[in-house]
Amino acid sequence: MIFRIFNLRTDLNNIDEFNNLGKINIESAIKLESGTKTLLSAHDTNDVTDNFVLEIYEDNDSYIKHANSEYFKKFAEFSKNSNIDRHEIFELDPELLTEKKAPIQELYNAQTSVRLAKIKIDTANADIFKNIVFEEMKTAVEVESGVFLMYAGSLKDDPSKWIFFEIYQDNEAYLKHLETDHFKKYISGTKNIVLEKQLYELKPNNLANKGGLFYQSK
Repeated sequence: MIFRIFNLRTDLNNIDEFNNLGKINIESAIKLESGTKTLLSAHDTNDVTDNFVLEIYEDNDSYIKHANSEYFKKFAEFSKNSNIDRHEIFELDPELLTEKKAPIQELYNAQTSVRLAKIKIDTANADIFKNIVFEEMKTAVEVESGVFLMYAGSLKDDPSKWIFFEIYQDNEAYLKHLETDHFKKYISGTKNIVLEKQLYELKPNNLANKGGLFYQSK
């Protein structure tokens, strides 16, 4: 499984073309490529030029197939010619990937809330953290209608750093999630394990996946 997130910086003059070509690339890949599981693009709520793009591929062959597609090449060429800044690239080991059975493109709209969190943990308690996080995420997607997907991965070059990417029906669903017993149990159980936390509120550009993905690391 290949799991990565890009933080891309563009400018206002290029944002429409960035989103249009991104939409074609994302929708075409999910429709035509069996090994491309998820492609998501979202921007900071306060800055449309600050974008995050998430990719999940079944394996490296699936990624290569996507990279050789005409729709991706057009997006890549635009990005190069427009000096899109690859501000950060996060190569991740997937820890838990869980989502609703329905494809996200059938669920989201302009009110959909996207959340990204960067967390640093005490690796001496990594197994405890995993167990608590896995239970919380699986429960949320299973029982909360407004939780569309939850992904968690640790950085390949620093397993103390985790990134969470979550999509909710709207901000109300996100706030409702924060009041659930399983979320409060997660906060309580990890308060001495989580050393640092950065939270980002995003809005969707283009979101698409196959739907029904579930992966859990050992």
